[in-house]
Amino acid sequence: MTSSTPIRPPDRAARGYYCELNSDGSALCALQVGTLRLSPADGTRVWALGEGAVAWLALAMSRLAAAFAAHAEVLGEAAIDMTVTSPGHAVQAAPIEVWNHADRTYGPAGGRRLADIAPSRCAVDLTTCLSADLARTARPLVMGLLRQFDLSESRHIDPAGIIQRRHFTGHDESILAWTQAIGVPSAA
Repeated sequence: MTSSTPIRPPDRAARGYYCELNSDGSALCALQVGTLRLSPADGTRVWALGEGAVAWLALAMSRLAAAFAAHAEVLGEAAIDMTVTSPGHAVQAAPIEVWNHADRTYGPAGGRRLADIAPSRCAVDLTTCLSADLARTARPLVMGLLRQFDLSESRHIDPAGIIQRRHFTGHDESILAWTQAIGVPSAA
């Protein structure tokens, strides 16, 4: 959900974590992810964006936005936008490439690099983001971004809405603890 009057424009790079919660229940959250790397395919400098980071942020931010909407007593239908931007300054300008740990090597996934990524937008009932249906609700946001990179599936959230912990490399125990605490289904 985005605010009509954000304090920090959403197209400006965030430093660390930024969260704006407004009295009308809208929220704007930003988290700096990705690193500049040389793509092993051709040595081009790219912003390597982890496929797992896309899934994790869709889950965590959807849950946070819903929790705040519940607190503001405006829980119900809403639009959630998920956007990926690269830093605007020329020194760090580079296309974005989704990477994952497939084949035990961290490297490019999908078939495209993009300078501009269209936002992924879903209309949701925010109450589902506070239930066992969180992953099923967040999955369309993830797929909306991944399809732009020619990825047809999410390794992290399956079509049934089950979080696949093994694909969150190195975080299986943390993901298990979180999913158990909030009652969201996951598999090893």
